[in-house]
Amino acid sequence: MKHWNTAAHLIPFSASRNDHPTNGLALCKNHLGTMDRMISSRPRSEDPQ
Repeated sequence: MKHWNTAAHLIPFSASRNDHPTNGLALCKNHLGTMDRMISSRPRSEDPQ
């Protein structure tokens, strides 16, 4: 049986070290790929001073 669902961190684990379930989202593989492309193509905003 194949599993079509996967999970993604909403705030990247590398940035937050947050592995709590509230920082996650269950997605199918198609939507995970779409989310990854949207995040990687988004311009970074400047940090507020």
